[in-house]
Amino acid sequence: RDRLIVSAQLQYDVTDWLWLRGRVGMDWYTRKEEEITPQGTGYQRGGSMNERERRRREINVEWMVGHDNQYGPISVTAFVGGNWMRNTYEEINISGNGFNVPFEEFINNTVIRNWGYGFNERGINSVFGSAEIGYKGFLYLTGTVRSDWFSVLNPENNNIIYPSIGGSWVFSDNINALPSWFSFGKVRASWAQVGNVTVGAYDVNLTYSLKNSHLGYTLASYSSAGGNNGTIPNPGLKPLTSTELEIGADLRFFQDRLGLDFTWYDQESTDDILRATISSASGFGNTTVNVGRISNTGVEVLLYGTPIKKALTWDISLNFARNTNLVEELIEGNDELSLEEPRTRTVRVKHIVGYPFGMLTGWVQKTTPDGTPVFEENGAPVRSDAYEIIGYG
Repeated sequence: RDRLIVSAQLQYDVTDWLWLRGRVGMDWYTRKEEEITPQGTGYQRGGSMNERERRRREINVEWMVGHDNQYGPISVTAFVGGNWMRNTYEEINISGNGFNVPFEEFINNTVIRNWGYGFNERGINSVFGSAEIGYKGFLYLTGTVRSDWFSVLNPENNNIIYPSIGGSWVFSDNINALPSWFSFGKVRASWAQVGNVTVGAYDVNLTYSLKNSHLGYTLASYSSAGGNNGTIPNPGLKPLTSTELEIGADLRFFQDRLGLDFTWYDQESTDDILRATISSASGFGNTTVNVGRISNTGVEVLLYGTPIKKALTWDISLNFARNTNLVEELIEGNDELSLEEPRTRTVRVKHIVGYPFGMLTGWVQKTTPDGTPVFEENGAPVRSDAYEIIGYG
């Protein structure tokens, strides 16, 4: 992979408290791949190979106007800006099956060759702003707001606005009665929203691909069809939203030789974008939908210290985290959403209201109402009438 990352920034200070900034950056790479299935492989005795070249380029152009000043005991830092992002992807590949000359693995030696080409482009336009007010260096209040427009969605649904607000108090700089062994103390709280889109370019559009001609006529098919395993686009998709409430504390003792960082959070995702199976009678196998509401609640604790700090320094830390996940709502009128299953069709991954995200369901042994296992006359276990929950990932 050959990669080039470049950026440039220009800032002009209009006054000692007002500034203008412009920034542009590009991340560009070319990646060449070669895959070989050697001759004699069980599932492809003749062998095969594939050569592919991928090219991706992302350009970001950003502007900002900012203010930074001190008004007596109060400090104010604020800015507004915008961002223009464009991402372009191109792929060329050629594959071949079987080798004319045995064990000579290069593409021109393959018996049957096929080629492919892919291209997509997507972009995001954004405007944003932030303001932070501080009081005497120990009390801070911060607010932000951002609006994104995603090119991969229908223009009727492609915009989302998400704000945040947070505060922190460095009480060790404000309370003089703390003991000398108490080095630093800060408490914080915040409420924030984030919007995002997880579908690719053209995924919400029903596009067509041209195939080889038949009897002099060009054939076309749905690009996303792929038989009954294909995905039917959903033009009604909208961005997902994640809302989180977080409370935490950072405590340090004995000149920072011992520390404790604690965080409690409650996160709720709405309109999450997931793939769901549909009836194969539609000609497709699945579609992409916005799922109702999924919650995550948990704690994170980091305990760290420096037992030895002389010619030899010894740092240790212990990290603990626990998260409780729950599917609160799905599509209106549905308490289950089916996802994937293996070829054996004995297990299926489902999202089920009232249970964690991604439950594993499958056939189990049938039991009587009092829990007694049921067997056939020959001693074989009887299968349950429906899929039962057997675990979660």
